[in-house]
Amino acid sequence: MKWVIVYFTAIVLTTSCHGNLIKPTYNKGGYTFNKFYNKSLYNNESAIIYGHLRELGSSKVVLSARLNMACASLLVDSTGYYQFNGKVGDEVTFLTCISLGLRTIETEPFKVQRGDSINVNFFLAQD
Repeated sequence: MKWVIVYFTAIVLTTSCHGNLIKPTYNKGGYTFNKFYNKSLYNNESAIIYGHLRELGSSKVVLSARLNMACASLLVDSTGYYQFNGKVGDEVTFLTCISLGLRTIETEPFKVQRGDSINVNFFLAQD
């Protein structure tokens, strides 16, 4: 009887606790997407999109990568961190992450609203 309870508990925990699941893309890489509300950003009518880049299957930081969002483009810093600061719009946008030797990742389209603090972490696979 004890094993039935342990087995049932394990199944419930694995199916209900999914935390930051990596969203799959059209290649082996993926990304996590978390959207938060930030009152200080709401008052300034702005939003922030930020995150880190890592190699898939390891904690190795990706240092030489470019991120694109609409017409804006930037490089990651020495810790694999990036940050877009921007005004809010009615348009739907997406992020593209490009790095030499690693496969490109593109997020699903999303809308940036006033006060948003959006964390997108990329996990790139070897090409």
